[in-house]
Formats: sequence, structure tokens, C-alpha cells
Amino acid sequence: MILKPNPIMFTPFLIAPVLMAITAVGNVDYSAAETLRSVYASLKARGIRLVFAEVMDLKTRTAYHFKELLGADAFYDHLEDVVKQYRQQFNLPVPSNQHV
Repeated sequence: MILKPNPIMFTPFLIAPVLMAITAVGNVDYSAAETLRSVYASLKARGIRLVFAEVMDLKTRTAYHFKELLGADAFYDHLEDVVKQYRQQFNLPVPSNQHV
């Protein structure tokens, strides 16, 4: 059987970041940190960026060196900030029913 290339496979597409809103997380323990590192590595290998929004506790940003691993610009105060930045970065229109 000869497989022919599928043109859809070669069509460029936009890969959005994976956003984790962690408002309710007050602390990240060692096993959670290792899980997040694993998720980060898996996404990075696929060319997908991991970002966080609504981090309540500053320790969550600095514990386990997440800030150094992900970059300081991977942390956002509000979900709307992430959406706005990526809309601007990729020149995406704002839906008519939203004001972000």
C-alpha cells in the first residue's frame, strides 16, 4: 500500500498556548511541581507554550524555579490578559460579543 501525502497535514495552522488558570491553588507541593514540569516538557517538545494566569500565591511563581523554567512572561494576572496578548500577537479579531 502506498500512502500519498495529505495536503491538510502540510497546511500551516496556529498553535495556541496551553493556559492554566490556577486561582484556587494556594500552594504547589513537590509532586504537583514534578507533574507541571512533565506537562511543560511534553508541550515544549511539541512546540506549545505553557502559561499560567491568576496565580494567587507568589510562592507558586518562584517555588521549584518555575519562573526560570517558563520565563517571567509566562505568568499573567488575569485570563483576559492572555487572551488579549495572543489576539494581538496573531492579529486575531475580537469576536463581536466580547470586549477583550
